[in-house]
This record gives sequence, C-alpha cells and structure tokens, in this order.
Amino acid sequence: MAKNERGFKTAAFSALLLILASGAVQAQSYPTRPVRILVPTSPGGGNDFVALAVTSPQRSPVAPEVPTLSELGVKGVEAPSWYSIVAPAATPRPIVDRLHGELVSISGTADFRKIMLRQALEPTSMTPEQFATFLRGEYDKWGRIIKSLKIQ
Repeated sequence: MAKNERGFKTAAFSALLLILASGAVQAQSYPTRPVRILVPTSPGGGNDFVALAVTSPQRSPVAPEVPTLSELGVKGVEAPSWYSIVAPAATPRPIVDRLHGELVSISGTADFRKIMLRQALEPTSMTPEQFATFLRGEYDKWGRIIKSLKIQ
C-alpha cells in the first residue's frame, strides 16, 4: 500500500499510480483551483479541458460553477465518488459506536475539512445503519448496470 504526501495510506493511491504509469490517463490540476483530477490524454496531446458537469447530486464546493448532470437535463445518473472507513462485520457494537463518534468528531473539524477540500473531497458522515443502506443501494445500482452491460 502506498503512502501519499499527507501520510494517508490508500489502496486508491496505489491504483492511481498504476493507472498513471500505464499512460492511459494523466493527472492534471483544474486551472484555477487545487483540484487533482484525471483526464484522458487527447489524441493530439493537448491537456486543456473544460469541466462540463459533475456526477454527484449537488454541485461541488470546489468548483461551484460546474453544474450537475441533473441540472443539464440528464436525470437518473448519479455517480459520486465516495470513500469510507469500515470495520469487520463481527466488530462489537460498542467499538463501532466509539469509532463512529471519533470519526464524526474528526471530520467536523475545520482542519480536516480544509485538507479534504484541498483534495476536492467533501466530508460527510452517516450512521453505520445509514451507510449499510447506502452501500446496499450502491451494490444494487452497479450490479444492475454490470448485468445489463453483460460485464464479467
């Protein structure tokens, strides 16, 4: 597992390094904001781009001028990026509750929010039950898409 500049260990960062190393995409910065994003390499080699929409239900606080797909008339498409911290299924409830409380406390601090927003991430929190419901919904949604496209 790789470690990024802030010391957060993430499997996603390792995957990103592999993707970047493959040459399939390049990391770029939004021209006026410190947003790290991936853009396909254009056939002509240029790297200029314009963000047309975000796939989240709400506009991004990092780029509030960019509309959502829904605002542009594309209804029913929501694919926001999200990250979570999970514990093994058999973790005793008092430990889950303590971890949840500590994480909510940390994610509500100005310093944490500032760090996340610099990385184009908007911290939110859910109860363990809300997250379980959300996760089942994501599993069902993407499962239907995978089956309909016959992806194996």
